Amino acid sequence: MINGSQGSRRIMKMAKILLACSNCRISIVAGSNASLKECLERELALYLGSRVRIYGFTKDIKKHMLAADILVVRASPNVLMEAVNLCKPVIVTGALKGQEEKNPEFVVRYNLGLVCRDLKKLSDSISELLSQNGKRLQEIYASQLRFRNPHAAREIAEFIIGADCGSTAEIWRPALSSCRKLV
Repeated sequence: MINGSQGSRRIMKMAKILLACSNCRISIVAGSNASLKECLERELALYLGSRVRIYGFTKDIKKHMLAADILVVRASPNVLMEAVNLCKPVIVTGALKGQEEKNPEFVVRYNLGLVCRDLKKLSDSISELLSQNGKRLQEIYASQLRFRNPHAAREIAEFIIGADCGSTAEIWRPALSSCRKLV
C-alpha cells in the first residue's frame, strides 16, 4: 500500500480489512508522517514481521513496488504512472479533489487497474484480480505493457532540445547525451 508522502489514517482501515479477509502479506509505505508510522506499528503489532511491514519515507519506492504483486494506492499521477511503467496492477482507493479526481476514470478506461470506492469491498477487488488463475491480472498487465512508455523522459528531453528553446536546450543537451548512452 502506498499512501502518498504524508500518509493517512485511512490506510489503517485498509490494512485491517485485508488482514481480516485474506491471507495476504502487506507492505505499507506511510510516507513522512512519523506519527502515522508509529500508530500503524502499534495497531498492527501482532502482524509485524509475519504479514505486515511498515516503512516511513523512502527513496527506494521502486524496490517496494517491484516486490509487490498488487499495489493499493491513491490516484496520485506519479504513483500510477510508475506502477504502469513497472507493469504492476493497481487498486485505486481514492483521489484528491481537483488534480486527481479524473485519474480513477483514466485507470478504468485504459484497463490499468481497478477502482475500489468502498473500502469494505477491497478484499473483493483483490479476489477479482486473482480469480480464474489471475485472468484480470494478466489483462491488466497486457494493457499496461501496451500503454507504458519507458522512453518518455528521453523523448521529452529531445522535444525540448528540438523546440529551439534557446538556453534551456543547451542546459538539457548534456543530459540527453547521457540518456542515449544508457539506452
